[in-house]
Amino acid sequence: MTVGIRILGAANNVQIDQNSSVAVVTERGSIGAANFNGEYGTFFFLGSRHHVIFAKPYTTQAPPLIFLKFNGPAPFGDAQAISTFTMIGSPGNWTGFNLMVGRMNAAPYPAVTDMSWFASTPTPQTPSGAKIGIRVRNPDTGLIVFESGWPIVKFLSQTATFVPAGRYQGRHGTLRYTVGYPAGDVYFMANGLSGIMDASRRDNRYFWVGREGDFPGSLTIYTQGTDDIPYQDFLWTVLFASPGL
Repeated sequence: MTVGIRILGAANNVQIDQNSSVAVVTERGSIGAANFNGEYGTFFFLGSRHHVIFAKPYTTQAPPLIFLKFNGPAPFGDAQAISTFTMIGSPGNWTGFNLMVGRMNAAPYPAVTDMSWFASTPTPQTPSGAKIGIRVRNPDTGLIVFESGWPIVKFLSQTATFVPAGRYQGRHGTLRYTVGYPAGDVYFMANGLSGIMDASRRDNRYFWVGREGDFPGSLTIYTQGTDDIPYQDFLWTVLFASPGL
């Protein structure tokens, strides 16, 4: 860029540039009774299905990024977790997502369903509705790359390396791993979980993500199978982010 606008952050990283769109929060909501879609239970997991529908379909080729957060800590000696995640729709018509939320122990219903979510896409080409602010367009394409009415997503950290934390309550074939959970209003991206954590799999290989009372400052992942399955087999990278105000 020779002439134009570029805004740097405190760490001298580019935050806004006229040539690149930013990731913004387009929608947010909760996971609970309003989108409850039935109960689900196995020996290791007791939970509820949820069918979340967007306010309107996303017409992008790629699906929106979905970020999830457990609201509040899990009880000591128990873990709240999600056991599946899938997008609903197809390129050009993404309408929502499905997931299961519950507990790793056979706790009585209703299972834990207190979660929040937000969706993110590159800056939409539709106005945010703000009456005062700033809008930046790409000088070559004319597309909107930034509009101050859309809250910007703050990406915090990502990792594919987790710390072994032993077997979950001594169960054979059920391993757990942890990674530090950043403080504050922090979510983790769910899209990368699609296809690797299906609770209906028939090959006895399961993958869960959750928060455990024994590890209050961590995100915990669980692998379960006939034999011990290392987390590396699932090729998941966790990405933490916070929604803009």
